[in-house]
Amino acid sequence: MGRKRGEKPKNQPESMISRKDLGSWIEGPPHHAAGSYPGQELGLPPEGPAAMAGYGRRFLALIIDWVIAVGIGALFFNGSEIAPLLVFAGMHILMIGLLGTTIGKRIARIQIVKVGGANATLSTSLIRTALWMVIVPLIIIDSDGRGLHDRLAKSVEIVM
Repeated sequence: MGRKRGEKPKNQPESMISRKDLGSWIEGPPHHAAGSYPGQELGLPPEGPAAMAGYGRRFLALIIDWVIAVGIGALFFNGSEIAPLLVFAGMHILMIGLLGTTIGKRIARIQIVKVGGANATLSTSLIRTALWMVIVPLIIIDSDGRGLHDRLAKSVEIVM
């Protein structure tokens, strides 16, 4: 007996990511129905502490972290072209894994937590950073504004 179209075969594990997740970037920026807001599906408040961090804060944090990484690369690695990227990645892996934030994110008042509110771990930060370095996950955004790197790491950027 065959299965119906679109029906998942028995004994097939749940996938971490769905076709909808991957195709969401084609539809453009996330749209929310009247009365809904980013982070609502994750149980986050609409604004204030623990609300989902907006794109402005996230961009500010990125710029600050990148300037720090470029500065360290210039000072300690004789201007090596790859040094800022490696410093940036190391900074994110260690600081997010241990503190839940980087210097730029701290200034922008952003913290990385696991979905549900638990502190980020080193494995969370490693997954996020490795995917971040590929850049592609940054353009694949879900309806809550989380990139693919956050979805796979099961993390979210919230306001401190």
